Amino acid sequence: MVDNQKNSSQEHNKDPIRVVTILLILTGLVMGIFLIINTISNNTNDSSEELRSKIIEEIADSVNNNSSTQSEVNEEAVLKFEISGGFVKDYNLKELKDALKTYKIEFVDLQYGKEKRYEAFALQDVLQLGFGDKWKSTEYTDVAFAALDGYTSITAILKLHEPGGYVVYEDMDYKKWEPVSIREVNPGSYYLVWIGKEQTTANEYPWPWQLASIDLIKFDSQYPAVVPKGAAKDSSAYKGYEIFEGRCVRCHAMNRQGGTVGPDLNAPQSIVSYRSENMIKEFIKNPSKYRYTHMPDHPDLSNQDLDNLISYFNYMNENRD
Repeated sequence: MVDNQKNSSQEHNKDPIRVVTILLILTGLVMGIFLIINTISNNTNDSSEELRSKIIEEIADSVNNNSSTQSEVNEEAVLKFEISGGFVKDYNLKELKDALKTYKIEFVDLQYGKEKRYEAFALQDVLQLGFGDKWKSTEYTDVAFAALDGYTSITAILKLHEPGGYVVYEDMDYKKWEPVSIREVNPGSYYLVWIGKEQTTANEYPWPWQLASIDLIKFDSQYPAVVPKGAAKDSSAYKGYEIFEGRCVRCHAMNRQGGTVGPDLNAPQSIVSYRSENMIKEFIKNPSKYRYTHMPDHPDLSNQDLDNLISYFNYMNENRD
């Protein structure tokens, strides 16, 4: 399974180490250059004073640039808009800035476990620019947020009608973006965040970084092989499907449809055919206990939730097209 969240690991204490490291490097650089300057002074005439002044100015400029916390943004980074996988339009960052209001936001970012400051666009403004009123249409049930690495977070479109979502394009606290997750990934050029306390990945809000495209979809039409056809909506299998759709399909596929970050859970064989039910449930809930993995823990899932997921896996295994 998955959780968006790609977001399971948090880096709490690296900033002071990075700052000290950078200061030591800069100090050594400055000392080395001043030694060169003194050598020049001792071996040349008074005309070298102009050269010395120029070098000192360049050193000062370099130190100032490196001490800046403003991130470097890629104005040409493209965000693509699609409907059911078909291209609609795209915008680069410069075009988005020209068309949309920008915001400075400050909140506790769950990916970092600390307060962060960003420049961003309101998610609803981005959707309106890319799709017009189509994103408000009942014709579409979900939105797929695809990242550069193939990770796709699929979210019920009704959640996007809530305020609190922002597409971040600049980290105001860190030059070139602060790395995130255990893999130390640069989350830019676009990173989707939510500022509400309850707008978490556990509550099925999308938090993809390196966002590359936004796709309006009707889930049953886009991923028909994931749907448990014939299962009653009040059945354990269908309830498990709803959990899979909300949390797992962003990374895992079912019958070769869905996410590509994790393994397919029904093709060529179902996970229930080669793993015990107890092991599957335990791993879904606590994957970090067993291996280093990008899959997040799901401690909030109840025993009934896990039983429902197993029912869904069994149903899909027994009802192959």
